[in-house]
Amino acid sequence: MANIEIGIGGDLTGLRGRLGGRSYDGDFEEQFVHLKELITLYDPAASIEFIESCPPKDRAEEFGELASKHGMPVKQFSIPCDIGGGVVTFHLLRENLDLARRAGTVDRINLQVLGDNNSPTIDELVQFFVAADEIAKDYGIELYTETHVDRFTYDPRRLIAVHEALLDRTAGRLGIRVSADFSHYIHQLDNPNFCNWPDIASGRLNLDPLDSNNYVSRNIISRGLVGYGHLRVAIPNHLTRTEGTIQYPLIDPKQDPETAHLSNGGMKFPWHGREMSKWFAWYREVFRYQLSHPRRPVARFSSEYIGDGTPGYYRVDQYRNLFQNIAMVSFAHSMLRESQCEMATAA
Repeated sequence: MANIEIGIGGDLTGLRGRLGGRSYDGDFEEQFVHLKELITLYDPAASIEFIESCPPKDRAEEFGELASKHGMPVKQFSIPCDIGGGVVTFHLLRENLDLARRAGTVDRINLQVLGDNNSPTIDELVQFFVAADEIAKDYGIELYTETHVDRFTYDPRRLIAVHEALLDRTAGRLGIRVSADFSHYIHQLDNPNFCNWPDIASGRLNLDPLDSNNYVSRNIISRGLVGYGHLRVAIPNHLTRTEGTIQYPLIDPKQDPETAHLSNGGMKFPWHGREMSKWFAWYREVFRYQLSHPRRPVARFSSEYIGDGTPGYYRVDQYRNLFQNIAMVSFAHSMLRESQCEMATAA
């Protein structure tokens, strides 16, 4: 069995039994049954091995129990973190750790730590991670940190600076455990609208996954920092912050029976997959690294198509996130099998 698990997350609007405005709300049992039906219908060879979702606070125990009953336990979820909040931040962390404990099967929480290349300072970040890790250990939960826009990790060089400072402070005991959402790096290529562009354009920051000397491959993937990931395609683009710059459909929305009748499947422009190769390259590299180190802890990757169609970073067109999330689970299983076969052949 591979030391990689593939799960589903993101916006699952459209499941049967859903009430209210959240992906998971209403009849959990019917939703989980529907999820299994959808993945089997789309790809009988694929399965949902876990769910990434913050359990509903008022029904966490029920949510966790039913997800496990249907063979796709909720194992991890993400929370935003503003460490300028001091005591407030640790209170919110404990609240979410308590919520994870109530769900029963969660053993990882992904932190999206707000910041940029200057703030919080490296020392403030190190102090936070050391304290947060001590708190989380009491719950038996590992903390990961996501590569994400408007977070200190948006520039991978900042991520590595904090990682190395943490290793130094803790004598190698603790570093950054990376939750890789590489869509937040891919969308910066060719894009003058975001803060890292001057360094990308000048060559000081190489984010091209097709160049083996790129910063992410050399400093994050090859060092084994990735153990968690979100799967959502982005392509190099020059879109602004309100035009869907950090999300692109994996599958042509015209292949979705529910949007096939719309012009371009609900997109402003015809879908094309030519530029997705750069996103694929990093995740293939991550999968191969993980598979080549079979004694590493299991790495988990979940789909994460999100957004409600309003202006923003994510979905601004009318394709369906549910369809893309199901397709991504199938694709990830295919990429895993492909990597296993290639490595076996090479051996």
